[in-house]
Amino acid sequence: MITGLKWLVFDFGGCLDADGLHSRAIFFHFFLQQGIINRDEWELFQDAYTHADKKVIADSLVVKANLFTMNFVMSELMAQQLNRLNDKVVLEIANKITSFQAEYLIRNRGILIGMSKKFKLGIVSNFSGNLELILQEYGLFDLFDFVLDSYHEGVSKPDVAIFKKAIKLAGVTANEICYMGDNAIRDIIPASKLGMRTIHLFSAQENRIKTQECSPDAIVNSFINITKLVRPA
Repeated sequence: MITGLKWLVFDFGGCLDADGLHSRAIFFHFFLQQGIINRDEWELFQDAYTHADKKVIADSLVVKANLFTMNFVMSELMAQQLNRLNDKVVLEIANKITSFQAEYLIRNRGILIGMSKKFKLGIVSNFSGNLELILQEYGLFDLFDFVLDSYHEGVSKPDVAIFKKAIKLAGVTANEICYMGDNAIRDIIPASKLGMRTIHLFSAQENRIKTQECSPDAIVNSFINITKLVRPA
């Protein structure tokens, strides 16, 4: 049990929109399902995802996009990079990814409403400039007291600067804040370094640094479990 808390701060991708699955893994699943990629082409897919992700940020391609449009732009860029562009299949992939993420966002809204009655809530996320729009789209934005989107902040996790801003905005000591994220390097290690309490939302479906190497205060495999772990000051 993590006690004495005044704030809960979350990552977005892989945390609020999936139970510990990074968007990279979600895209791979649906690219695989639709036959654009083969299971043994993970490295090729990785390169395509990284290319698309960087281009979306560098060219400000989705700053005004909703969740579906962002997923479509990403899917199209990746398929182009792979030289396997098929408009019909790309549209299907974007729809499936959006539906997958929407289920979690809708489910987690009820949990967040309950949490907002006991804690102040915030978000610190590496994102593409449209995080507030997506939160508004799913009726989540008003639940948060601050939203830090790395695109607008000019600094990305794991840089502790974005976490320091979160602590400043919260106006409390770091140990009165609990940060939940799905990535050991970008989320748990920098937040812990500053004295925040941490929850690692961990999916065994992904290969990543072992949770024990980053020493979170708690480990969960579903966002739902947060209700059993945190207590207000």
